[in-house]
Amino acid sequence: MCPDPGNASAIQGSLERGRNQGLFGHATLRWFTTGGRAQTWKTGCAELFDVASLTKPLVTTLLVLQDCSRGIYSLDTAIGDLLPAAHGKPVGSVTLEALLRHRSGLPAWKPWYASATSTDALVRAVAAEVPETPAPTRYSDAGFILLGALASRERPLAQRLATELAPLAGLAADQYAWAQSAGASRHVAPSGFCAWRQRMLRGDVHDANAAVLGEIAGHAGLFATAEAVEALCRLWLVPPATARLSPSLREQALSVPNDGRPLGWDRVGPGPSQAGANAPAGAVGHLGFTGTSVWLDPATGRGIILLTNRTVAPGDGAAFRRWRAALHDQIWSIWS
Repeated sequence: MCPDPGNASAIQGSLERGRNQGLFGHATLRWFTTGGRAQTWKTGCAELFDVASLTKPLVTTLLVLQDCSRGIYSLDTAIGDLLPAAHGKPVGSVTLEALLRHRSGLPAWKPWYASATSTDALVRAVAAEVPETPAPTRYSDAGFILLGALASRERPLAQRLATELAPLAGLAADQYAWAQSAGASRHVAPSGFCAWRQRMLRGDVHDANAAVLGEIAGHAGLFATAEAVEALCRLWLVPPATARLSPSLREQALSVPNDGRPLGWDRVGPGPSQAGANAPAGAVGHLGFTGTSVWLDPATGRGIILLTNRTVAPGDGAAFRRWRAALHDQIWSIWS
């Protein structure tokens, strides 16, 4: 269903309050259904946003699972058998499934960019990390840096996005970009001042590790409009053959396990969730550090996309999280 005028006005009001509270400078909210209905709310003039970790499920996971579907490798394959930088290292025995489910034991994040002078050097630094054993379920950029290096062995991720995913999703060229091509257009939401680069970031990826990786990485680097995010999300919700995925891999990616995470995605809870207290238990989604998020309900074919640039604002991070959860609850309650 689409919101009635009263609900639509209330949603716009929520966006405006978030901006007025200093939680972000620009925001776009979009919801959609696989039946074709969609509606967008905006505050600020930005169109393209640094979607940060939404790159993980929307690009990297999709490409890795497409490669698995084609038989190039499988979820059981060890990363060291495929990626030279990981061969012979402790991380080399970690499977692709463990990386996708954040069960690798690798650290969540480190400033590898501070000492790495090239893409290869940063990938080697990540591959040299010793996984914790037994491996906990711990969200890890490191795992997706390795998956991105794997997915780009033959062609860069930007090229694979443009030639493999964009045609499937029906993306127009002006709906997405990698940071290197985003530029400093006023239509790109700035993402804050970077002390390492000593400049305000606008069209430069916020994550510094991704910046060293040519701003094209498995864990971050995609710039997109809300419409582009929707188009990539729809590849997960359409019949698997359309997205060039095997049915079993698509089911694993969109099914919430009893514990841990789906393949490449996150789940609602346990405990308080940015998806909101009213989110369906079977929803999958992901957050991006810059203030972006997407939540999908595969059972009903509905999706909620929120793009903001919270990292440019001096607002309280906890206040932003409360605001975002309440906004999602507002939408789920309309859909209930």
